[in-house]
Amino acid sequence: LVQKLEFIILIPIISFGTLESSFMETGIKQSDINVLLVDDLTQNLEALKALLKPLHVNLLTATCGKECISTAIRKEVALILLDVQMPILDGFETAELLRNNSETQNIPIIFITAISKEEKYISQGYDTGCVDYILKPIDSDILVKKVKVFIELHKEKLNTEEYRKKYELILESAGEGICGLDNTGVVDFSNPAAEKMLGLKKNELNGKLFSYAWKNDT
Repeated sequence: LVQKLEFIILIPIISFGTLESSFMETGIKQSDINVLLVDDLTQNLEALKALLKPLHVNLLTATCGKECISTAIRKEVALILLDVQMPILDGFETAELLRNNSETQNIPIIFITAISKEEKYISQGYDTGCVDYILKPIDSDILVKKVKVFIELHKEKLNTEEYRKKYELILESAGEGICGLDNTGVVDFSNPAAEKMLGLKKNELNGKLFSYAWKNDT
C-alpha cells in the first residue's frame, strides 16, 4: 500500500477554479466575446450596437426568436439582450426555449422592454430564466455597466477553461500516475499513467470516489 502511494499523486481539481486569472497566460481578447442582441426592429438593434460599441466586443444580431436560438447554438455567446415584444415568438417564449436546450440553457439573458414594469411580467421573466431587466427608454450608463459585468464573468470562465486545458495537457504526459479529486474525493481527472497503475480505463475511474478505485486495485 505504501509503495503504491509513492507513485499515485493526488491533486485538488478545485484549484483550477480558484487561481487568479492574472496568472493565466491566455489569448482571449475582448473582441473574442460574443454578445447577442435580439429585436425585431432594425433601428433598435443599431441603437444598441452604438451604445455597446465602446466595449469592443463582437456584437451579433437577430431579428426574431428563431434566429436568436439558432445563433446561440452556433456561436458561443456570453450574454443575450432580448426584446420582450416580438412577433411569432416573444421574448418570454424565446427565453423558455433557450432554457430548455442543453446547448443554450446557461447563457445569461437580460430582457429589454417598455411594457413589463408590472410585477407579474417581471416574475414571468425570471421564471423563464432571465437574470435582469432593462427598461425602455434605455439608460446607456446602466446598460453598459450591466453588460460589462457579464463580459468580465465570461472572460474569467474562458480563462479558467483555457488554463485547465493547458494544465491537463502537461499532466497527461507526466510519467507519474496523477489523479485530480474534487472536494468530495471524486476523481475528476486521471492521466494514462494512473489508469495503467490502477488497471482502470478513464471512463471507469473518472466520476468515482478514489477510495473505490484504490479498493478495486487492491
